Amino acid sequence: MTITNNAFLPSGRSSLTARLSARVKRWRHRRALSELGTLTGSAFADRATRYIREFGNGNVSVVFDDATGRYVVRDRAEHRFTDRKRLGYYIHYLESRGAQLFEEYLLDRVPFEDGDSVVECGAYDGDFVLALERTGKKLHLTSFEPSPDNARTAYLNQSQQPFLLSAETRRQALWRTSDDTMTFHLKVDSADSSLIPIAGTTETIEVETVRPADAISRCRYRLLKLEAEGAEPEVLEGAEDLIDRFDYISADLGFERGVRQESTLPQVVNFLLPRGFEVVAVGLPRLVVLFRNCASGRS
Repeated sequence: MTITNNAFLPSGRSSLTARLSARVKRWRHRRALSELGTLTGSAFADRATRYIREFGNGNVSVVFDDATGRYVVRDRAEHRFTDRKRLGYYIHYLESRGAQLFEEYLLDRVPFEDGDSVVECGAYDGDFVLALERTGKKLHLTSFEPSPDNARTAYLNQSQQPFLLSAETRRQALWRTSDDTMTFHLKVDSADSSLIPIAGTTETIEVETVRPADAISRCRYRLLKLEAEGAEPEVLEGAEDLIDRFDYISADLGFERGVRQESTLPQVVNFLLPRGFEVVAVGLPRLVVLFRNCASGRS
């Protein structure tokens, strides 16, 4: 017996109709994206809302905030983003974006409690707060983001979160040394900006570097979210004096270091394991590794 696609459809005509419908939808999708790429400001926000209504979630809208120069996603809450090309992350519920990051950073393995403190290396626009919100706990957050535009957006997003007991976004680059000025290579649309020279950058700026050991107090921290776009070994080197203060480290160790796009997995694992950490989980395909401090007594 020969089985064809039409065997599962009332007729071959229905199959043709379905294919044509899918082709038309793809064409309309590409056309809408092309049009969005030519717009900015309120014109972009209006067209983005129509795009979301057609291809995403009908309850989500986008507006342009003239006062801050940011795009604002409106769901049951508000969330801001800097670059228009990031729209795709928000066409469904903000909860969906938070759930994605919660899963990617393996936060279900971290036993958060009310009053815990979190340090974030590489805040970009502050999307990580959407993941932290899913913990259901009241937290303190200190974020580091070298790009002034993105740091401002992160601060605005953090200020909208009632679950944060305190929040601070510092416009500094975590590194192995303090008080140096270094070139920061901006790749804003893909959130891949780095102190390590990379391909495809749009511009460079000068930023201040600071050692984690000099930047934060020696209190207890439940989590370090480490996302330095290839500079993770240098950040950990600068944190050596207080690395024992972190219960967990969730590190993005994907292939992002330098022009050769190398992973920092070997360097980070070789640094943390002799200092009392163990690997708890590995998330793929992003290659996020969750480390637990075996000697902290709180995990």
